[in-house]
Parts: sequence; C-alpha cells; structure tokens
Amino acid sequence: MSGLTWQQLDALDLGLLETAADGWGQASGRADASRTRVDNEMVDVLKKSQEGDAERAAVRRLRQLSQNFQYVYMQCGMARTSLNGLAAELRAPQKQLREVLDEARERKFTVKPDGSVEYPAAGKGEGGQPPPGGSSGAAGVPHHDAQGDRQPGRHSR
Repeated sequence: MSGLTWQQLDALDLGLLETAADGWGQASGRADASRTRVDNEMVDVLKKSQEGDAERAAVRRLRQLSQNFQYVYMQCGMARTSLNGLAAELRAPQKQLREVLDEARERKFTVKPDGSVEYPAAGKGEGGQPPPGGSSGAAGVPHHDAQGDRQPGRHSR
C-alpha cells in the first residue's frame, strides 16, 4: 500500500470530501425516513386492517425491508463519518505543508517531486562570497556534490 505523497496532499480538495460526506448523510437520512415510514405507516396500518396468513407474511416482509433500510442508514452514516474524519485528519497536515511550500517559494527554494529541496547561494561566506547553493534530500539528509563534498542541508523549520 502506498502512502499519500506531498503533491497529492497539496492538491487534495478537502471540501470535496466534506461534500461527499454530506451526500452520504443525505442518503442516510432518506433511508431512516423510509424505515420510519415502513414501520409507522405500512406495518401499523396493515396490522390494524388485515388478519391471517397473508397479513403475517406481509408484515414479516415489511419488517425485513425495515431492517434493510436500517442497515443502509447505518452504512451511509459510517461512510459520512469516515469522510468527515478523513478531511479533519488531513486539514492540519495540509495546512502545514502549504505553509512550508509557501516559505520555500519565498526563500527561492525549489522543492523537487521526491521531496528534496534545492536552495540558492545566499548570505556571506569566506572572502565575502556567498556560500554555494545546494540541496537537501527528501529525509533532510544533505546530498553530496560531484566531487563527494558534503553539501549543507538547509531546513526552513
């Protein structure tokens, strides 16, 4: 199983998850209303107006239908809760990621698709020359240049 990449998290529209959750909530509400209607209108009226084997068979089938609506109600509710929970769980990491990406852009850093970061030469180094730019690996481990010299990793947080 693969995880969510930083690009996917950045692009994810959490509002769409919440909209989908609302749709599941509406379906849940309709199933509950249907269950209530079967229980309160159909079964009760049938029991009051009919007798015998046909009445008992119809009531048994209507009760099964009611249980099916109850199952749909619960499953839709769980889907709604799961989608809302997922959106809530991803909101803070997405916000933090976007803040870090904004800061990287402000500093003229380049975030590569693998998560590594390239940064430009900046500041004052020896002899008044700015230290060279470099890159930092996806896990924050500095990369080495072609000569094998360690390139310093610069972290914004």
